[in-house]
Amino acid sequence: AGPGKTKALLWEAMRQANRYAGVDTLLLRRTFPELESSLIRYFRRDVPRDLYRSYNESKHVVTWHNGSTTRFGYSATENDIYQYQGAEYLFIGVDELTHFTLKQWQFLTSRNRCLIKGAKPCMAGATNPGNIGHAWVKALWVDRVPAPGMDRPDQYDADDYDFIHATIADNPHFAN
Repeated sequence: AGPGKTKALLWEAMRQANRYAGVDTLLLRRTFPELESSLIRYFRRDVPRDLYRSYNESKHVVTWHNGSTTRFGYSATENDIYQYQGAEYLFIGVDELTHFTLKQWQFLTSRNRCLIKGAKPCMAGATNPGNIGHAWVKALWVDRVPAPGMDRPDQYDADDYDFIHATIADNPHFAN
């Protein structure tokens, strides 16, 4: 806890949304209170107002000057993830990834796509060890093997997964 993982997800969603006009990005937490106390709070506090066109408080959607959007979402129950069905996101960032199940992650990968030339859809997760998703997250990123229960383990490519270990000591704001 403390190296800046959540803020990194926020800034990556912003970077991707501002790089290509008209794309959508998604930032997720498991529950709305978690979302509100982390990603939305950081957005409101740290992102200068002149960097975006508008923020819809009721829909939790930022619209950037180029028409791209960043949606702040959540999936409190296993099936809430299907509210994103039919959507297409250039970037999906999942904060506290181990709070999500493998089934939810696999579904999100099907939403991670974009037809804009040169745009490369990508996903990122930030997390601490433990919780319901610990085993599958560790398998994919740390052990670099297909996770037990994966829909298509034969399609797993370890080169698609980069693990970046971070601790509070990596954050210069907490150095002292």
